[in-house]
Amino acid sequence: MDNAFSKQLNAGFMRMPHALLEALARYPLSGGERRVLDVILRFTYGWHRPCRRMRQTLFVRCTGLHPRYVHRVLLSLEAHHLIIRDRRTRPHTYRVNEAFLTWRRWPQIAEPALQDDIADDGCEWSGEPDQLSRRGPAPWGRLEVIS
Repeated sequence: MDNAFSKQLNAGFMRMPHALLEALARYPLSGGERRVLDVILRFTYGWHRPCRRMRQTLFVRCTGLHPRYVHRVLLSLEAHHLIIRDRRTRPHTYRVNEAFLTWRRWPQIAEPALQDDIADDGCEWSGEPDQLSRRGPAPWGRLEVIS
């Protein structure tokens, strides 16, 4: 592992389920929606929490977006069921909706990438299959690096 990469890992990283990451890669998000969603991911998954209470000013500071635009984006993400917002708390509590098949605007699901489509980079495929599509389990397992 090169030195710059290991310094970044020591500074912190975020664990995220593969199926969720692959669903986000296929979902049609605007740039602002993705930036706001990344903030929610960072402050929930990045801190190993299922949900987090966050003020709108945090989204503004982290994304650099205008407060009115952040408000509209949060409403859009909530209306499309990408996030779940608990309005009973002050500040509001946010979580990512991991049931991605309930998201609105869901595009036609293409066949997931097969192991043959992924370059051999010294990694071995094994483990339980991830749930990705309506057609059943994905044809790959968890990625394990061979040392």
